[in-house]
Amino acid sequence: MIVALGMSIPFSVFTQKQVFSYVQVREGETKLGEAVACLEDGANIEALAHNASKFVLIGIPEDFGVRANLGRSGTQTAFEWALKALLNTQSNSFFNPEQLLVLGTFDFSDLYINHKDATVHELRTILETIDHAVSELIIKVYACNKIPIVIGGGHNNAYPLLKALSKDQNQTINVINIDAHSDFRALEGRHSGNGFSYAHENKYLDQYVLWGLHQNYTSAYQLAALHKKACNIHWFEDLLALDEMQQLELLSATLSTISSKKFGFELDLDAIANVNASAFSPIGFSATHVLNYIKTIAAQDNCAYFHICEGAYQITDGPTDPSIGKLIAYYVMQFVKNYPNP
Repeated sequence: MIVALGMSIPFSVFTQKQVFSYVQVREGETKLGEAVACLEDGANIEALAHNASKFVLIGIPEDFGVRANLGRSGTQTAFEWALKALLNTQSNSFFNPEQLLVLGTFDFSDLYINHKDATVHELRTILETIDHAVSELIIKVYACNKIPIVIGGGHNNAYPLLKALSKDQNQTINVINIDAHSDFRALEGRHSGNGFSYAHENKYLDQYVLWGLHQNYTSAYQLAALHKKACNIHWFEDLLALDEMQQLELLSATLSTISSKKFGFELDLDAIANVNASAFSPIGFSATHVLNYIKTIAAQDNCAYFHICEGAYQITDGPTDPSIGKLIAYYVMQFVKNYPNP
């Protein structure tokens, strides 16, 4: 079922039949896709309020924000692979599939057709439309008392997520971002590099915690802006001096400064070494260490959403990586497993 959101950006609500089409059925096994929740065929978003699932999976398969930031396109390819990998994991006693509802995905096909050769200025204008559509959907999800897990697209989508949470809570909110970059660029038109600066400017964002920010990729302008806003920065280079247990203790202490009210959780996959992402890096956290970061963050009572972004199955005119789907699937399940009292 297609639901119109924002300025004509459709959202495809997945049915059980659509979800099951991703599953590779095997006799004697039950895959997650055979057991997760979906809305009934023809149901609207508000029907979420009558579903017992706590977590709602949403796809934003776009790269408009990345291209508007002069980055490498391809982030629109991650969600499909992540969904397939997630739905083909085993359903067993270690994970309750009824806690997760696969809601659906935004459909950007018309935008891609109509704006194939869009200029940077046009792309930044398109982002304003996407911002509105995403925030509108997430506000509805919050109204149904659900926790969004959002996959795909550029880090531009942090802005509408922060906006939606702020609107829902009627106050500025906090966020922790595991990222090699601050995405606190100038207010020069929306793109993937200024979601947090726009959120701060529009008074949606209060405390901003950066975990693993790289010194080599923080401009003098961004550094000054982050210091001016008193952002809490934990540099990747400084974290290298700590063992894993010390890092987790520091992360727990840091979370205690923002978790007294609802906060967002952002994970940019370019923070992980050798992951196929828009801003690929050979230097970063290990994929396994990030599992423990997710476990620690998810365990906080007030974690209000989980956003995984910037990954790609295929970078345009660049490499492919089928493992991106399995990586994201592990992270989604780690978040749900460790959330308190779902």
